Amino acid sequence: GTEVADKTLSITTTTPNEASNSVTQLIRIVFNQPPQLTNIELNINSGEVYSFTPETFLEAYTDPDNFPTEGGFEAVLITSLPETGQLRLSQEPITQAQLGSEGLLIEREDIPLLSYVMPSNEAISDMFSWNATDGAEFAEQNATVTFTINLLSVSLGNEVEEICNGESVTLIAVTESGEAPFSYEWTCDLGNCAISGTEASVSVSPTESSTYQVTVTDANGIQTSSSVQVNVTDCALVIPSGFTPNGDNVNDTWQLQNISTFENKIVEVYDRYGHQVFYSNNYSAPWTGEYEGKKLPTGTYYYRIELDGGTQSYQGKVTILQ
Repeated sequence: GTEVADKTLSITTTTPNEASNSVTQLIRIVFNQPPQLTNIELNINSGEVYSFTPETFLEAYTDPDNFPTEGGFEAVLITSLPETGQLRLSQEPITQAQLGSEGLLIEREDIPLLSYVMPSNEAISDMFSWNATDGAEFAEQNATVTFTINLLSVSLGNEVEEICNGESVTLIAVTESGEAPFSYEWTCDLGNCAISGTEASVSVSPTESSTYQVTVTDANGIQTSSSVQVNVTDCALVIPSGFTPNGDNVNDTWQLQNISTFENKIVEVYDRYGHQVFYSNNYSAPWTGEYEGKKLPTGTYYYRIELDGGTQSYQGKVTILQ
């Protein structure tokens, strides 16, 4: 509470003829206790303008004796500026010259004119120091306002996408933080990027491998980018006309080139009598020219290959040379 001291003051006056008169007065001395401050922590997005209110500081302000006014909170004193962002008054950046050596005093009614903005997308935190007065004294120690900055980021998922020549792939830009609405600019390092769409999700159909980049801009004008490598390969199925499973480690198996690029595949091989000598529904391992664990004789065999549910079908001959 408020510290009070009562003192008695006596005044005696004496006239030239030595007549005297005395007056006694009780004086009460009130000792004001300075306010106490705690630090303030705020969380904002990069580019976001944070506007202060008196309540922002009142939550970190205590006047132990409510003196000289009840709930006394008269002004804040900005004692240092943030290192990276801008502290503004009436939308104008506050300068070090305005602070001088004693700080910049902002009356309580003018606090709504105070704001902060982080104009870049680089720093993840920032801080300035402040003090406050109850109308008689400032706090003995400064306090701080610390900002945690949520940086705008964008991800395209995989670093590399693999497609076959003639196919397309969907690229989706996923943003974190920032202020909506967002705008998206898609580019690549080809003359013709073959991009369909302009928003967060686009379809691309390059004819050769390329790096695609998206630049995202949020409502505050903050920008960030991300890229993905789209590799284009010739996925046409290559079917050898024969192989020599003689154990010399050269052309010992029936290698169906690019078959792994197809999700669904069925491979069947028949002898000249129409008997099935090989079947696979995934072709995870190439055919070795065996049937039921035994080597088939030299000769011509007949295959049927279906890819992706029959959308592509191949029939022909394959020769085994022992």
